[in-house]
Amino acid sequence: MSAASEIWDEKSKNYPKFNGDLNEMQKNAIEILSNFGCDFNDKILIDIGAGTGLYSLYFAKFCKFVTACDISKDMLEILKNSAKKFKISNVNTILGEFSKLNFKQHFDIAFLSMSPALQNEDDFKKFCDLADNHIYINWQNPRKSSLLANFINPQKRNPYKTTQKFTEFLDKKNINFKSEIFKETFTRKRSLQATFENVSWHLKINEIKINENEISKTLQTLADEYGEIKDKIETCIKVIVY
Repeated sequence: MSAASEIWDEKSKNYPKFNGDLNEMQKNAIEILSNFGCDFNDKILIDIGAGTGLYSLYFAKFCKFVTACDISKDMLEILKNSAKKFKISNVNTILGEFSKLNFKQHFDIAFLSMSPALQNEDDFKKFCDLADNHIYINWQNPRKSSLLANFINPQKRNPYKTTQKFTEFLDKKNINFKSEIFKETFTRKRSLQATFENVSWHLKINEIKINENEISKTLQTLADEYGEIKDKIETCIKVIVY
């Protein structure tokens, strides 16, 4: 088990699960895809960095078949359990790091959303070769968090800085694409324990040494009278279709 898979297994404990619908951010992304003329009906789709299946299981309602690929076995286990719960039978899973997997099948659509699976030009080319049509949704700018700003310099956060590199790759290869950027601002409220786990995870993925006592002391000062902490989050997301 790699360090990357372990950290995403840990994240799976608090990661959203498929509930039969999409959240607001996902609905915005789907609306953009609809405006771009993306058609999922009767298609064979691969979802790279599928996580708990928030998109994979949604697309399964339209697609002929969906393959969900992720580095985290725990994320994929949640996906499979959700598929059973919602009686979705046209989804399978592949466990592994994208760069090390050999895909024998060619797909109608290669899809990626908010995943660090693609890191370099070899990954970009592999993603391009996977399918006839491609959808890439990822951070345009680092996500701003009022909570994490207490622990991590926003300019030093790792927001999966691949969107610009991916766009430059498409330009260099003369691949025509459509793109749109959208922003969201929302507030989340968590318990002290959930907030502690969230902060600790983000420090780990940003390779920042964790001091549990310092985290706890800071969180105590941020908690309200009910022991909960608000986190204002601002996102900037780019959708690329080609």
